[in-house]
Amino acid sequence: MPILDRSKLLWIVATLAWGCADTDDDDSTEDAASNENEVDAFNPGYHFDECERNPDSPACRDAAQQDAALQDSAEIQDSAEIQDANDADAHDVSSDGSSTDAEADADAAQNCEGEHRIWDNKEGKCTCEDGWINLANDTCQDIDECAGDNSLCKFEHGKCKNIPGSYRCECNSPLYQISREGDQCLDVDECAQDGNLCPNGRCSNLDATQSETTLGYECLCNTGYVLNTTKDGCIDEDECAASTNPCGMALCENTDGGYECLCGDRGHYANGRCTCDDGWIFVEGLGCSPVDLVEVEAGTFLMGSSNGGTDERPMHAVSLKRFFMSKSEVTNGEYNQCVQAGSCTAAQYGNCECPNNNLSGFQNDNQPVVCVTWTQASQFAEWAEARLPTEAEWEYAARGTDAKPYPWGNEEPTCDRAIMKSGTAETTMGCGQKRTWNRCATFPTDGSEAFCDLIGNAAEWVQDHYNLSYSGAPTDGSEFINDNSNLRVRRGGSWDKGNATGLLSGSARDKAAEDHYDCITGFRVVHPIP
Repeated sequence: MPILDRSKLLWIVATLAWGCADTDDDDSTEDAASNENEVDAFNPGYHFDECERNPDSPACRDAAQQDAALQDSAEIQDSAEIQDANDADAHDVSSDGSSTDAEADADAAQNCEGEHRIWDNKEGKCTCEDGWINLANDTCQDIDECAGDNSLCKFEHGKCKNIPGSYRCECNSPLYQISREGDQCLDVDECAQDGNLCPNGRCSNLDATQSETTLGYECLCNTGYVLNTTKDGCIDEDECAASTNPCGMALCENTDGGYECLCGDRGHYANGRCTCDDGWIFVEGLGCSPVDLVEVEAGTFLMGSSNGGTDERPMHAVSLKRFFMSKSEVTNGEYNQCVQAGSCTAAQYGNCECPNNNLSGFQNDNQPVVCVTWTQASQFAEWAEARLPTEAEWEYAARGTDAKPYPWGNEEPTCDRAIMKSGTAETTMGCGQKRTWNRCATFPTDGSEAFCDLIGNAAEWVQDHYNLSYSGAPTDGSEFINDNSNLRVRRGGSWDKGNATGLLSGSARDKAAEDHYDCITGFRVVHPIP
């Protein structure tokens, strides 16, 4: 509140003083008459001037005293108002940007250094957030509610887990999940949560107390599928790998969710067995073939001979995988099936080179087909889903792992064992018939030999090019290739050869051009096994 001007204050006091004197009715007339020349109480200018000229007059002295009292009162009131204003500024933001209580509290809170420390306005000091305890060194430490209260989360399968500043209830197994209220553990329905569980099967939820694993569910597999090792899914069952072949003599091929019994391109599976197209033979473990096949087990043998020609050297070890080879030489009847199918050209009997120039006795269905080139033989093998044997395969079938010189042992050939030239005269060719015989005519019935006519009857085309020696020959039984030669190897000798020629043995080698054909050369085929 502003302080009054001194002159105005004196005027007010004087006015009040004379006003009070004039209110006395009894003395009003006398005072007016006797004091005509006295001070005009209602003329401020006159009153101020008079008190300045005569300050000791009774009226002016009274006015001065009242002025001093009023001045003290005004200063006191003004001081109180200033203090009130200062107090208000301490609680409100002033227009000139001065500090407030809130800012003072903020300044104090800034002094609460450290994680989780806060300012307590009520207490007027630093303290810790809820869930934390204030240590003596003015740091905050997490309160382990779980350790301090054993009653927390004590429902079935529940457990208490301390977290910074608090705790939460969890379940003690992934097979349970905490309820929305957080006060119980519920069994998890894994099948409902994930519709992709148990592909190739059906998901069945288990009560957590029933589960023998940590899954909480079990897979019920569809037919043809089995549980995987972790029991969390179904995989295709390999029925063909079972100890008992479900296809019997047929080939078993595993399929997605099952298996299929195969009898080859020309075979048909029914009632647990395979049947083949007319003229084809079912071979167990292989399928249908136009020729009868014999299985040859894998093994290692010593190929070549130190007693034979120079082209049979050097002797060398060869290791072969398992394969099938035709039991006999391909016959006219078998070859003609290929001709009728359009996959082979006819044997060239009309102008075939022959020792006796008589070809009428070579074309019986059961006799070996002759008068075919190496290329024609290869065409038949391809049609039969086979190939010509390599030299190593042919010799391994003829001699075995003990490298005997003949399929039957060490005795030289006779007409009892081979169709050959039994003497020196031409009349002894073909054991007197001067031609080939029906297949397996001299085949022993005692089971001592697996193949017939490896020696004699017809010489046989093989896959390899002819090389002058075995130097550099493969040791795995594969074809010995020579791209600079059109000569191919013939094996086993023929009906017109005798022992003196040296060609009637398991190691002997002969040769002819790929396009050569005569009445002494035929072939057999091999089915390799993948």
